[in-house]
Amino acid sequence: MELARKDIKMTQGLAILTMVSLHLFCRLGTDVYGTPLLWLNSTTPAVYILGWLSEICIPLYSICSGYAHYKLGESGGLSKKRICNRIIKFLINFWIVCILFAVIGVVAGTDQRVPGSWKEFFGNMFFISTSYNGAWWYVDTYLILVMLSPILYKITKKVNSIGMFLFVSGFYLIKYVLNHFGYGLSSENQISDWMIMQYNNLTGSVLTCYIFGMLCAKMQLFTKVKESSFIQKGKNPVVLLVMLTISIITYCLQKALIMPFYGLAVFVLFNLWEKGK
Repeated sequence: MELARKDIKMTQGLAILTMVSLHLFCRLGTDVYGTPLLWLNSTTPAVYILGWLSEICIPLYSICSGYAHYKLGESGGLSKKRICNRIIKFLINFWIVCILFAVIGVVAGTDQRVPGSWKEFFGNMFFISTSYNGAWWYVDTYLILVMLSPILYKITKKVNSIGMFLFVSGFYLIKYVLNHFGYGLSSENQISDWMIMQYNNLTGSVLTCYIFGMLCAKMQLFTKVKESSFIQKGKNPVVLLVMLTISIITYCLQKALIMPFYGLAVFVLFNLWEKGK
């Protein structure tokens, strides 16, 4: 009764949709696209609520990755050979997209940054620059996560689940507070600056949510929840009510700090929702 590959793919699709929603609708004032029909006030369209809640895109995708990688680890799918093949396949797809960006930039000719110089082109190809698409910051972070997956799998498998959850949550919260008050790492050297950026990306919501996903798989969370009589009776209305309640509370608080936990809630509730065949 745990999640199948198609369930994870569907949830990753939801994460991608939230990314699109974030960039389209999480805008205020003069930055708003088009002419929304409903406004909360003079600067905030009603659709901004959806856009702000869509900040779970990275946490949600990271949770999916953690869950999938733990299941792969259980079946021996985290061997060095398979990880290398997975990375190569990912890179080929990414490079195709990058080349398409450059070609479209040449044809359209509306933005000098795309394709830009050869240095700019290869910078985007090899993750040094994200001038083509700012959202590509996640690419090298994800690849590092994939390379670390065998180690993280072994740690998660051995360590007590509740203890692991509390540890990664506590680490995330402490780091968030330190960064908020200006105690984060910084550097003026380009290489060390890149390393610090990767450290910040990983130890932010990405790694935390990745471990959340692994813990869900390890604890067989969905099997346990689906077997409860409370969920089996009128499951979808219950899931919808809980989802709406959590979403309203999250938006009212409007704290980026809680997005990994909101992402975890969405991951669980979305996969408890009984979808049509």
